[in-house]
Amino acid sequence: MSKNYTIVVQDVGSASAASATASAAYDLEYDRFISDVWIGVVLTLMVLSCVGCLCSCFLYHKFQQWKRSVLENRGMDDRENTYDIESLPSYTLVTGLPSYDEAIEQLRKVNEIKEIPRTPELAKLSVGDLLTAYKPDKR
Repeated sequence: MSKNYTIVVQDVGSASAASATASAAYDLEYDRFISDVWIGVVLTLMVLSCVGCLCSCFLYHKFQQWKRSVLENRGMDDRENTYDIESLPSYTLVTGLPSYDEAIEQLRKVNEIKEIPRTPELAKLSVGDLLTAYKPDKR
């Protein structure tokens, strides 16, 4: 019987050695697979970054062409359209801002209002009354 036990123990030892060899082979294949995946990821990212760089360079080139053509067209328009300074509208009409003299007059009126002492009558003024005080005289 001692022989039978010895054979069983030898069989168990050889089975564990076989599983260790299989495990090492599996680990080696897994490591190789993971490295292949990482190489694929890195190469894909490199290709995508190159495509993005080419697209951005193309867009920049097209933008520069558009900008150049706009500047050339604007230069042609300026040569064709020579305006008289008197024919252009006044900035006061276009923007609604007062002229320099009107602005000085309004500033003077505001300073006069600030110098008036506060009385109960001024406290009862409405917004409409205040706006009429600031409204410039029409000429």
